Amino acid sequence: MNHSFARTRSTGLNCVSRWHLMFCWLLPLLTPACSDSDSPDDGSSGNGASTTESSVGSSDLDDPRMTALLQKYALRSESDLPILGDQGSGTLRQRLAQLDPQPTTLAGETRLLQVTMNLSKSELTQGKLDESIQLAESSYRRLQQRHEKNPLPGRLLAVVAYDLGVAYMRRAESSNCCARNAPQNCILPIQGGGIHKFPEDAKQAIKYFTEVLTKAPPTTSYYLKSKWLLNVMYMAMGGYPEQVPEQYRIAPSEFKSEVDFPRFTNIASQVGVDALDLLGGVIIDDFTGDGYLDIVVSTWDPKGSMRFFRNRQDGSFSDVTEEANLTGAVGGFNII
Repeated sequence: MNHSFARTRSTGLNCVSRWHLMFCWLLPLLTPACSDSDSPDDGSSGNGASTTESSVGSSDLDDPRMTALLQKYALRSESDLPILGDQGSGTLRQRLAQLDPQPTTLAGETRLLQVTMNLSKSELTQGKLDESIQLAESSYRRLQQRHEKNPLPGRLLAVVAYDLGVAYMRRAESSNCCARNAPQNCILPIQGGGIHKFPEDAKQAIKYFTEVLTKAPPTTSYYLKSKWLLNVMYMAMGGYPEQVPEQYRIAPSEFKSEVDFPRFTNIASQVGVDALDLLGGVIIDDFTGDGYLDIVVSTWDPKGSMRFFRNRQDGSFSDVTEEANLTGAVGGFNII
């Protein structure tokens, strides 16, 4: 990267004048804010690469046009984005509201189950774990009640039980692996600091994965996936392999590498860069000109801000996002 960019007026950080240029590469949606039509009238190019102190204010993220544009697309993303947007769930909620909650026919019961489970999966995709579990639980109870009156195929009950197991597993990971950042989190085999401190959801996942194993044929994908995840959830609770029922236990040797492969030690929490966010991009560079490498990260979250971690020259970092004037720089998958 070119290190000739000017520093900002008051913070001593030269990243802000860089980031207007970098942001032009983040999202095609932001092109209007980076185009020549938005160039200042003082004769400068408007590309954010000016080395003069006076040009920084016209190109940095204090520019209300840039902030307004980012906020506009952040709001639009609530409904428009395929995964993070709520459009799919919103449509399914409308369909569910139009259905008879107490159908008297098999066709009505089937339709209610399909819409409810599709909505549950959609909510799960968006990270709305409580809502997803509530919807799946309601479908499971209805199936059980119907099964007591007229026996249903075991495969049907197994499919819903599997979805419930996955939803509880996701919530277990969110409340333990994500909320409690530890070096051994989410690394197989789970052990030490990676064992869940809050095991309730893992217990529920085990319950439903076990049910799948009792109902689905051993050759089906649901059976094989449930067997694997059952062992993983027992690991998460610190009960593997002893507590896994013998008929479903996967031998510890299966988790051993055939080659001597070193483990990566996650020290993010020790050095001050353990920010919780969606995936995004990262740049490691000397943004402050002090000879030490700093870190800038972006996030896929349309409402999530970029973060700037300044090297404290002692092996740790400080979050100076606000000082660097990046709090309005929301959204961004890739950065260069």
